[in-house]
Amino acid sequence: RSAVLAGLTDAAMAAVSAGLGSLDPTMAPSCTYAAAVIVPSSGGTAEITVGNVGDSRVYWLPGPPEPAQCLTVDDSLAQELITAGVPADSEAVLAGAHTLTRWLGADAKPTPWSESSVRTITAERGLLVMCTDGLWNYLPEADDIARLCSGSDAAASARVLVDYALHAGGQDNIT
Repeated sequence: RSAVLAGLTDAAMAAVSAGLGSLDPTMAPSCTYAAAVIVPSSGGTAEITVGNVGDSRVYWLPGPPEPAQCLTVDDSLAQELITAGVPADSEAVLAGAHTLTRWLGADAKPTPWSESSVRTITAERGLLVMCTDGLWNYLPEADDIARLCSGSDAAASARVLVDYALHAGGQDNIT
């Protein structure tokens, strides 16, 4: 957990520094952030700690029969509305889907993350997928991503996911 929080702190400071040279403070660069630290333990398990700010996501895809899961919570207007009880398919949620409430940048809060920004799980073998909204727009559910990732070849899985997003429209950066 401490390594992920240190990474968040360093990334936030780097984003602020990048924006300080901007001629127009209202146009300072900003970004979302996702990171993971995996610490293996004896016995075949690992402690996985993830951190995020914005709407980049981290998914855990364990082997069957365990269900795939999203380990992060988006910092978006849509997520705030859903948390408040508004249905996910409502017009208000869909309209605010990509309106960020937290980000890294010169115009962000000094500590732009919340308690829900860092999460730790203990897991056995599986695949960790970190992605931007250019992928999860087309595959929003963890099971959607898991369905396309077969085996443990991370490079092959990444290629399949990027190809899927490109063929679905590729309307955003696919990372």
